[in-house]
Amino acid sequence: MDEYFLFGYQNQIALYNQLKDDKNAMKSFKLHEKYKRELTDIYKEYVRTGVKNDKVNLDFLEGAVFRISLGIFNEYSMPIDIYLHEEIVTIPLGEDFYSFICGNYDNFLSAEKYLQKLEARGYIDAHIIAFKDGKRTDFSND
Repeated sequence: MDEYFLFGYQNQIALYNQLKDDKNAMKSFKLHEKYKRELTDIYKEYVRTGVKNDKVNLDFLEGAVFRISLGIFNEYSMPIDIYLHEEIVTIPLGEDFYSFICGNYDNFLSAEKYLQKLEARGYIDAHIIAFKDGKRTDFSND
């Protein structure tokens, strides 16, 4: 299996979970997370330097939209300025907790620039996520 074909790991995890094989499900999950981080680092290097790794196919991010996950909050832990961000999306998670996503950037560098501002304002859990064709990709800058 191509180590950077992340859907393969997700399928393995689902199969192992169906078989109640927690050990192999966890092993596949750890591999998925490892290669997701590596793939994200390879992409970040590519957009910063323009040097493309010929061994890795980054087509899954062509035409992607980058957004920023601000974090998960409830009404008591929510930052006072949470609704001041552009293009804010609130996702209810239950138990009065919500996930907040903001921004809509057509390139990673623009999203990263705004992320740096957010981190300086105390959003320590904020990270960049990517969507393509309306679906979240495995790219995550956390």
